[in-house]
Amino acid sequence: MWHLCCVTAEESGPQEAVVTAPATSEVIPVVSAAAENPLLSQLEGNWNRAEDSKFMAAIFAHKISWAKRFKSPPVDVTILSSDKISVEVEGERLTAWFDGQAQLVWDDGDVWQKQRQTDVRQSIQRSLTKAPKAP
Repeated sequence: MWHLCCVTAEESGPQEAVVTAPATSEVIPVVSAAAENPLLSQLEGNWNRAEDSKFMAAIFAHKISWAKRFKSPPVDVTILSSDKISVEVEGERLTAWFDGQAQLVWDDGDVWQKQRQTDVRQSIQRSLTKAPKAP
C-alpha cells in the first residue's frame, strides 16, 4: 500500500511528496500547483465530507487520492475554470465547484470541507507518535 504526504519546512518553501511503500520510502521533490494554477493551490490538502466530517480524499499535485475505505486509485484533477474541477471515477465524470473559502460542492450533491492546516498537522503528529520505532 502506498501513502502520500506533503511536507514543507516553510509556507513559501519547496514542497516534497513523501511516498512510502511496505519495503521502501522515497522523497520526491514536486513543483507546487500554485506556480501552475491558483485553483489547484487552494485545493491542495485533506478534504472531509461536510455532513459527517468523514475524511474523503487528499488533493495534491493534480491528483485526488481517495480515503482507504474506497479502495480506489488516485485520479487526475482537470481544471475547467477558475472555480471548477472535474475528475473521472470508474468511467463517470464528476464536477465540483470551489466556493473560494473551504468547500467543494460536487454535482452529485456531495459537499466537502477542507481540513484546516492545524488539523492536518495534528493528524500527522498523532500518526507519527503511534508509528513503530525503527530498530
